[in-house]
Amino acid sequence: MYCKEWFAETETFDNAKILTSQYISRILEEIDDSNRNDFFEQWIKNINESEYIALDIASISSYSELLEGCEFGYNIDHEKLRQINLCMLFGEGCMLPVYEKFYFGSIHDVSTLKTTIDEIKSIVQNTKFHFVMDKGFFSKNNIDKMLDPNEDIKFLISIPFTSKFAKTQIERERYNIDKLCNTIITSNDTIRGIYRLRSWKTENRDTKIHTHIFYNPLKAITEKNELYKFVTELRDEAVKDPDNKVLEKQFKKYLVIKKETENNNYCSVEIREDIVEEKLTTCGWMVLISNYIEDSKKALSIYRDKDVVEKSFDRLKNSLDFNRLRVHGDTRMKNKIFIGFLSSIVISAIHQKMISAKLYKKYTMHELVLKLKKLKITKVRQKKILQPISKEQREIFKSLSIALPEFSSQEHCSRAEVV
Repeated sequence: MYCKEWFAETETFDNAKILTSQYISRILEEIDDSNRNDFFEQWIKNINESEYIALDIASISSYSELLEGCEFGYNIDHEKLRQINLCMLFGEGCMLPVYEKFYFGSIHDVSTLKTTIDEIKSIVQNTKFHFVMDKGFFSKNNIDKMLDPNEDIKFLISIPFTSKFAKTQIERERYNIDKLCNTIITSNDTIRGIYRLRSWKTENRDTKIHTHIFYNPLKAITEKNELYKFVTELRDEAVKDPDNKVLEKQFKKYLVIKKETENNNYCSVEIREDIVEEKLTTCGWMVLISNYIEDSKKALSIYRDKDVVEKSFDRLKNSLDFNRLRVHGDTRMKNKIFIGFLSSIVISAIHQKMISAKLYKKYTMHELVLKLKKLKITKVRQKKILQPISKEQREIFKSLSIALPEFSSQEHCSRAEVV
């Protein structure tokens, strides 16, 4: 949006073609699967094999009904729109996007793991990455596949408490974990952690898996209070409106709503204490499993660093305006997402530069761009004249290790206007 207006106000290559809406649409039609795969093949080759690759999925919605890949599915923003699911792989060390793939909007995270890993392995052969995933990717089939020696995959993944394996680990360590010898000090807090080598049964064999059980006492208290608050407010809502369709699923889970049989009036709302007690048993706990990491502190650090991909999605949606697809064809959709990936690489690189130069103490990224946007070039009679660079702009260029822009007064230009 507004690309033509941006072009009119911004210095670009001398022979650059004006990016009108029609020209952008043409570009989005010309890139094909082969072009994208060629790029990913060359890009992934630059990623170190010892890199930890964080995986995550986010949904991007669309108003269009013409996109084949857009389907109704679970939407974290609770929007009643068709969507695609965008899977992003992000390097925790290089802090850059590595690969992306989109799936139909109705497909869940757990279904995408095998396909994504197989695609990466086919694009760049003989490259071994370390995959870091949250519990959304967990299923026994996924773990069994990654444990297959023929796959040669290294992984670290969180296990949800819907898994019997996770609950068993918690019950085994519940009365042993809160000891001084199990203390793990991180930059943010102090928690407890225990390492265990556990058995994992696959379809064809039994194997051992490195299991890390963590307990955070402060988080346990916070989660308990949040649960109490949520259930209490839920009960109050049920008293006011027991037929609330939005909360119907939560009503059934946490409450027992009784009504009189004669006139069908609701008479009481009771909390299901057994369900609340069951939820309390996992407050403050986390279970990670891996096929190669034995040190619990290291496993925790690697897993927490995966929030880089969540922040990348946030920048993609907010800084790059990807909250909506705003296209009306599948080919254009694929290529807009691809161009968004390229833009994410640039934005992530700027983010890293700002961190290393400690620029976030003075500016947000948006503020930094606005400061540099004030730098102007006057084009008069085929000459470029650079307007004075402010002290603040000089400091930004220096902090980012970028040479100050220079234009000779004799340099020819194609237009005579102020941009």
